[in-house]
Formats: sequence, C-alpha cells, structure tokens
Amino acid sequence: MCACVCVCFVCVVLGNDCARHIRRELDPRYRALGLRPPYLIGCTASHSVASRVACEAAGMNDFCPKPIVVEALVDCLERAHIYFNSES
Repeated sequence: MCACVCVCFVCVVLGNDCARHIRRELDPRYRALGLRPPYLIGCTASHSVASRVACEAAGMNDFCPKPIVVEALVDCLERAHIYFNSES
C-alpha cells in the first residue's frame, strides 16, 4: 500500500510528470504482482479547477491544495484507505 503526495510545480521534476511516469511505468508492475497501484495526491499552491483537472489528467487520484490544511490531507488519506481496501 503506497500513497504519494506529488508537489505539482517544483524546479527539478514536475509532480504531473512524475505521476504520468508512475502510471506508465510502475502501475503495470504493481498490477502484475496483484497489488493496487500507488494512490497519488496532487499538491499545488493553486486552488483552481484547472489545477485539479491537470492533476487528474496526469493520473493523480486526489488533490490537496497548499497551504495544506491538516483536515484536507486527512480526507485525502481516508480516501486512499478506502481505495486500498475496496475490491476492483
């Protein structure tokens, strides 16, 4: 079980690029082992719908804008828990 918070706009690797790479390269490996792929949480300073949509398009499961509010992060992690404990 793996949940990752991907910071979307940093200098070295963009979180969206990282998410695309994980989905393209690692998801098949997880599935081949019978495991659920990582649960990716996009984290960006923008609270805009466009940022949320960009995170979803990159393959992220969830979105938590910065500054991170503890309750919002807990909500994301609760959804990750449901994701890992559901069938499918």
